[in-house]
Amino acid sequence: MADEKYELLIEAQTKSKAKILGIPVKSFVEGQEYTQSFLLTNLGKEPYPGGKLFIKTGWASQQNVDSEYEIPEILPKESYRTLERVARVLSSGYGLIAVVDIGPEDAESVELFKNAEKPIFLEFNEAFHLVPGKAHEEIYEFWAMIIAAFSLLIIALEKIVEFVQWLLKVIP
Repeated sequence: MADEKYELLIEAQTKSKAKILGIPVKSFVEGQEYTQSFLLTNLGKEPYPGGKLFIKTGWASQQNVDSEYEIPEILPKESYRTLERVARVLSSGYGLIAVVDIGPEDAESVELFKNAEKPIFLEFNEAFHLVPGKAHEEIYEFWAMIIAAFSLLIIALEKIVEFVQWLLKVIP
């Protein structure tokens, strides 16, 4: 069937494995590891025959990481999740994840979609997921602001207590 189009929804799942000072953080930190996997759902009426999925993650530093996944046959309305792989955040800024190619041999017979709630057509090499890479400094700055805000609150409370004590002395 040369005219048959396979319709696949693709979703990425990424999870940070970063640690700062030995403490796990949710942020994707430059130089640290994260895991990624992909969920493919067959939206069409025909079974998807399977093939290879080629993914590219492009970073703000102009570095790219290519990944290859083997995809088995996916029956209509069923899903397949790829194995989870470990990758590294190469720079601060966003890592853009895009599908470069997908099997079967005739990639033109595959239509990709993103957004599970309301599927949107996805072009090849169009980013469908972002990995928000942060520099270590950004994480440290955030915690420094939290500590500074807490310290300011303590100073303010101390001044309020001093003011109340002064008022109690002045008012007979």
